[in-house]
Amino acid sequence: MTTMRLVHTLLLLLLCSSVSAQSDRFFFWDIGGSLGFDAETQVSFESYEVSGTIATPWAWKLGEKRHLRLDLEVGLGVLHGEGTTGGFAHIAPLMDLSTEGFPVSLFVTTGPVLLTEDHYGDFDVGGYFQFASAIGLKCPLRDGWSVAYRIQHLSNAGISSPNPGLDLHLFRVARSF
Repeated sequence: MTTMRLVHTLLLLLLCSSVSAQSDRFFFWDIGGSLGFDAETQVSFESYEVSGTIATPWAWKLGEKRHLRLDLEVGLGVLHGEGTTGGFAHIAPLMDLSTEGFPVSLFVTTGPVLLTEDHYGDFDVGGYFQFASAIGLKCPLRDGWSVAYRIQHLSNAGISSPNPGLDLHLFRVARSF
């Protein structure tokens, strides 16, 4: 029941943010919600997240049709696994490579994550400070909406023990402004 309350709260925040984002001076490039699940068989995890992309001035044209952008991704979410629910926050640079006329872009991101729990049942993630690295595909839809898929690895990068790592499949729906 607690997990569902947290999910509903995150979805409400997403809705409120998108309604208030009708101004031309909104801080985020896009705001979205993600749903994820573990890519492994030995543990069972779910992830729910509200995230936004902050546009930066850094963009490059690579040839006539390719574009590379460097933006900043921030997010708050809930990680539920092995009977335990905890929160997380992350911030990371996000590089997006797109090609004019091709509907899918490739992105990569890596950065720090703070967890509110370091044990999920018997699964010890190896500390409250982690790093998340991901690679994914993003596809724009109509009216500023987009969908994305990413495979994400969560790990403490060996700064503490244990360091089991956690791989997640994440699906995101977002609205650009």
